[in-house]
Amino acid sequence: MINLVADPLTGDWVSLADARQQRPLTAPGESTCPFCPGPASEVGSPPFHVAVFPNRYPVFDSPGAAEVVVYSPRHQDDLGYLTPAHARLLWEVWGERSHALAARPDVETVFVFENRGRRIGATIDHPHGQIYGYPYVPPRLAQERRARHAACPLCQVENWAVVIAESPEWQLVVPHAMRMPYQSVLVPRRHLDGLGALSREELANGAAMLQQAYRAYDHLMGFRASLAMGVHQAAGGHLRLECLPIERGQMRQKYLAASELVMGAFVTDIPATVAASRLAAAFRAASLPSASSRDLADLTDLKEPES
Repeated sequence: MINLVADPLTGDWVSLADARQQRPLTAPGESTCPFCPGPASEVGSPPFHVAVFPNRYPVFDSPGAAEVVVYSPRHQDDLGYLTPAHARLLWEVWGERSHALAARPDVETVFVFENRGRRIGATIDHPHGQIYGYPYVPPRLAQERRARHAACPLCQVENWAVVIAESPEWQLVVPHAMRMPYQSVLVPRRHLDGLGALSREELANGAAMLQQAYRAYDHLMGFRASLAMGVHQAAGGHLRLECLPIERGQMRQKYLAASELVMGAFVTDIPATVAASRLAAAFRAASLPSASSRDLADLTDLKEPES
């Protein structure tokens, strides 16, 4: 059963979905995977490049929607190491599904995201993401709308962030007001409100820069970094893709504690300029000029530390 319950103090909605306690958890080294092709899997046996289907254990279900996006039939195809053509296809799928869900009368906000790594909550190792169709406006977006900026802050990134890398279409930045160590934001130079508004060049370049950002985190940490990636898109807003790694470096994890969880007030211990300098160096080192010919199935070194 799924129930939406409003907090009487803030008006924020909380989804209570007790069936999610039954969702599968794959153990490291387990031979069966619900997202690998096969007659008993959730993706079935027909060939596919990217698979999208309703979440069997949804957070929302009419009103609202919850979908799973499996990036590839191959179990090791991490988003950061897909071929460039495959990464572009994934972005196209995100845009198409965002458009379809946004058109539904029971969906207020569409959110594309990935929980990368078991330590951040991914219960299935096969690389995948999700798309939520919230039946309400989530708190952070509502807060941004209430701020009522006279001009879009994201159109002038130098006022609120340190640039890590840039191209004619995009800028990858570290915000001065980081909520997590090594947080980064991928921002298009044009003021666009969603993935569907991207040109072919913007989509291709954005997909490449996001992949390189993922690889930069792995290079900086020395292992497959656990992170949350989310796509901010809303009518009238400025599209952006946000990466929030839980790593502080040196095998240390950033935990959300009382200030963050109870009061919603984030505390970070790395200045944005330091984080940006380290990420910029890792970003340059993480380039993969021969990614299209690399055997991505053999990336067995992409392992994360034990919890």
